[in-house]
Amino acid sequence: MQQRKIKFLDTTLRDGEQTPGVNLNLQDKLRLARELDDMRIDVIEAGFAGSSEGDFEAVSAIAAEMKYSAVASLSRAVERDIIMSARAVEKAVHPVIHTFIATSEIHMKNKLRMTPEQVYDSALSAVRLAKKYSPVVEFSCEDATRTDKQFLYKILEGVIDEGATVVNIPDTVGYILPAEYRQNNSAKPPATYVWQLFIDSKHRLWVGTRNGLLLFDRATKSFSPVSTADGDLLRGLSIRAMTEGRNGELWLGGPDGLRKLVVAADGKVR
Repeated sequence: MQQRKIKFLDTTLRDGEQTPGVNLNLQDKLRLARELDDMRIDVIEAGFAGSSEGDFEAVSAIAAEMKYSAVASLSRAVERDIIMSARAVEKAVHPVIHTFIATSEIHMKNKLRMTPEQVYDSALSAVRLAKKYSPVVEFSCEDATRTDKQFLYKILEGVIDEGATVVNIPDTVGYILPAEYRQNNSAKPPATYVWQLFIDSKHRLWVGTRNGLLLFDRATKSFSPVSTADGDLLRGLSIRAMTEGRNGELWLGGPDGLRKLVVAADGKVR
């Protein structure tokens, strides 16, 4: 049986900075990025290079300094954003461009004011462009859990055909419960690709924590969910760090620092 590898993407420097009261300067971001790189986090989402001059500078600086981790920059599904991200991560040892577009009916109609066909075409064009600059391209369906399933699968298949190497299915607005997330994503994926969880935990941290570990259960057939009764894991506004230890240990970070969960011989998390 082929061994499965769980990879971790840390978005503290991008999505985490949206937490109320958090404002990171360049030196703050570099200091955090160095810690993540030392922990061998697979992917550091360093920022949104196209959003501001400061974010572009921060992503570029992090990309140039990291020794082990891949460095990603977020981009809307528009040409300017993707070009800015490509420039920002070009010096990374492992560059990643992460592009996204909203796919739920309410977001397409009221925020983007685009038809599903226009959203589909924009998503494919964005991935096609990003692929010219980076061998690893992530694509996210914003508000995926409120997206029509058939449209969700259609757009995922389309971006995969264009070269997306990772697709993310985020519960952007904290819409569903953990059991619902598991049920909604229990069907066989429409194609062979990396099915990666991306939980937005700004709104419902406990859902983010539970959903993340529930997906591990599905993917590896071994991990068990961590109880939501663990108050230390529930307090706070974002998951700050998460990495696999050397001795069968899973490290889960919260506002009070890292917590160790032991992965037992039977595969259960304690």
